[in-house]
Amino acid sequence: MVSTLKRYKFDNFPVLRASVARGERLYNVRLYADRAAFVSVQSSLSRMRVILAFIESKTTVIDGLIEADESLDYLSVLCSSPAPPPLFSRIVNRAAPRAVIEEISVKRAEEHLANGAVRESGARRTIPHSGIIQNVNESRRILLGLLLEYRALLAECEHTAVPRITAAKHLANADFSIPFLLFELEGRVCGIPAYQVIGLAQGGYDTTQLRVATGSGERVITCSEVLCVKEINVPLCEFTERRKRGYYAVRSPLAEGELRFTLVVPSLL
Repeated sequence: MVSTLKRYKFDNFPVLRASVARGERLYNVRLYADRAAFVSVQSSLSRMRVILAFIESKTTVIDGLIEADESLDYLSVLCSSPAPPPLFSRIVNRAAPRAVIEEISVKRAEEHLANGAVRESGARRTIPHSGIIQNVNESRRILLGLLLEYRALLAECEHTAVPRITAAKHLANADFSIPFLLFELEGRVCGIPAYQVIGLAQGGYDTTQLRVATGSGERVITCSEVLCVKEINVPLCEFTERRKRGYYAVRSPLAEGELRFTLVVPSLL
């Protein structure tokens, strides 16, 4: 079942004609985002609304559509801007680094509006190319997860020497980020890739239980507090200390500074 939210339920053609009359370029922006098992559909729709609001503040939005199925969220925006493609890409990438941006003709924009004219909420349909996107995203998650496990194994094999597994700084400009769930455990900020968390539940004494997937089944981690979800570039993570099996001190650069946390590797718990 696909939840559909059409943001502009009016005649979009006058907005398109006005953009063309101003001589602006037309762009189709599409964004696909995996949704973690513990995130509700309403939360993911709200996130897409925020991204759409950012695009609205920088461009003239002609039409916008937000959709969500069981595990994938989708945003499609038809907009116009006087900015040339390189500059427009930099603007959009501030809010949506993995967005697919395409400059389109007036004819294609008109076809887009005609084909997408007011779908009823809850109509039976699928997110475009969802199967291919989910396969690519799953492969990406697995590869980045294997990289973390490989570095954790190096720390396990050489923990007596306390190795510093350095970041791959030559990949600083590449997008190898995945969302991490950050939480507090025993007074420390800990993190785990969000896709490995399959559920959250209320524990006793004002705690939260994280159900995490491992190679041999499920494990439960009881934490003091769930903090937030943050995108972290996996190759840039630097392992600085082995705290105990499955728990490793890591530091990672962020746009707002440096994040230090304890990485939890479920397969080694």
